[in-house]
Amino acid sequence: MSRALTFRMPIIRVKIRVGPVTLRHLEKGYDNRCEPWPRSIPKELEVDALIDTGASVSIIDSSIVEEMPLRSYGYCPISGFDSQGGDEGKAKQYPNYEAGLVLLDASGVAPILTVKTGQLVGHPVGNGRFRAILGMDVLKHCHFHLDGPGDCFEITAPEPLVEEISSVSVAGA
Repeated sequence: MSRALTFRMPIIRVKIRVGPVTLRHLEKGYDNRCEPWPRSIPKELEVDALIDTGASVSIIDSSIVEEMPLRSYGYCPISGFDSQGGDEGKAKQYPNYEAGLVLLDASGVAPILTVKTGQLVGHPVGNGRFRAILGMDVLKHCHFHLDGPGDCFEITAPEPLVEEISSVSVAGA
């Protein structure tokens, strides 16, 4: 199914879910205190994401990290991401957050691809049109066709479930 480019950009609706390890950890903590999961903390958010074939890793906006109880699991070295080099041209370290992802079809209901657990880089995206960027760590599991003259794109996934994606992780804080 073909879908129109939004502002000449391929944008797709995704669900970001609290990752399984984080969810178990938090629910265990609440069970120990006999408290229900706080209603103010979402287990899942639906956001728009830019499809970016030039990005090697997927990124979620810092505001998502603040809204959801996502836990950091190390750092990912990235260079050239925000037009600022690190010290002496070295890659800068950005925190990884564990979360699940569901890419939704054009209707925004049916899943195209489900990523059970992903290591997503947390950083301000700084765009009012989308709050996440899907990089090649996710897109390598999809077929993506861009029709520039037709002002549309198509994305499908041969396998609808991926257990885990991971950015280049560096242990430690």
